[in-house]
Amino acid sequence: MTLPALPGILQKPSEFSRYNTVACLLAGCIGLIVFGIQPLLFGALVRQGTITDPWVGSLVATETLTMALGSVAGLSLLRRNDATRIGTFAALAMAAINLASLAGSGPQSLLLLRALAGLAEGMLVTLALARIGRDQNPERRSAQFLAMQTTTQAVAAVFLPDLTFRGSQAAGGFLLLAVLGVLATACARLAPRDIGDMSEFGPRRPIGPASWLTLVATGLYMGALVCGWSFAGLALSTRGIGVDVQGYMMAASLLAQLPGVALAAYLSPRAPAIPLIGGSWLAISCILQVLMATHGGPPLLWASMLGYGLIWLFPLPFITRLLIRIDPSRQSSLYVSASLLIGSAAIPLLGALATSRGGADAALGLASMVAVSAAMLVGIVLPLLLYRMKRASIGAKPETPG
Repeated sequence: MTLPALPGILQKPSEFSRYNTVACLLAGCIGLIVFGIQPLLFGALVRQGTITDPWVGSLVATETLTMALGSVAGLSLLRRNDATRIGTFAALAMAAINLASLAGSGPQSLLLLRALAGLAEGMLVTLALARIGRDQNPERRSAQFLAMQTTTQAVAAVFLPDLTFRGSQAAGGFLLLAVLGVLATACARLAPRDIGDMSEFGPRRPIGPASWLTLVATGLYMGALVCGWSFAGLALSTRGIGVDVQGYMMAASLLAQLPGVALAAYLSPRAPAIPLIGGSWLAISCILQVLMATHGGPPLLWASMLGYGLIWLFPLPFITRLLIRIDPSRQSSLYVSASLLIGSAAIPLLGALATSRGGADAALGLASMVAVSAAMLVGIVLPLLLYRMKRASIGAKPETPG
């Protein structure tokens, strides 16, 4: 079945320059940079007695969910308002909230502050999403954003252990986020004011069933991926892998994301989207099954973790292209980030429940099943739905007079 072609050259390409493009993508990276330092930041809060272990999951899930809400709200605001003002407000709010977190108050107030921070961070991410949505080559721009995102998170994770404020590593982390919020303010000032205007791609229309199905499957995939990643350390420990070796494995897996993104950027203009997306998700499921079945085989465990990182971000540029081909108005492609964030928060919570009953392998098994479900939705259900929609549109055409 043939999908609609990608939109052609933009009518107003002069609105964008190299500088404001980098500024928008960097603002989005700053909005997401907390994911690179969350384990270190919340671990420091536990060590200094501000929170206890059970609060970590609640803080992560709350900030992730409110970030999804912030991105949806930001996209709605960008359609009708000045993007510079919205981005500036979100960046300053991010800085102020993280400065307020320096007070080191109890877990309840910290939960509220992280929820507010998620809203501001999600609104910052929309600057990058809107810039990608209006690009002439959105899938390649998406790959560039993913590479920048991975790099900035890795750099922040490397430097955070050496940052302290008033003798506290957690305070150093919040101060770093506040400073980055100020930097994001400068980025927002460079954003084109009407970056959220998608009218050049046609009138806005409701998100259709095929787009919703793709977004749901994308959320399930990212949820499965994060769930598997969250409990991989526990699974490796039960297989006799020491903490120091686990650290090297995790670092190598994260670094493997970069060649995965580069490969996706190279293939995305010409390779078929649906087979690559479904195949990648099935590969993640297989890797999780290998982790569950392997006992005492370091070489295979190393290969599994490297493969996990390589595939991690690989499908995302193809998802952007698929959504744009389904919906040439580009409205649905803007909600990819929200679907990823919701899945990242929801599925690991189910994984935690599974772990309480069956250990880390139960969480890996759940993640594997969710990944297979996502692959079936995109690889089987979506093509059938698109075929049915195509047949319906052909049948709805008026007959030509003979």
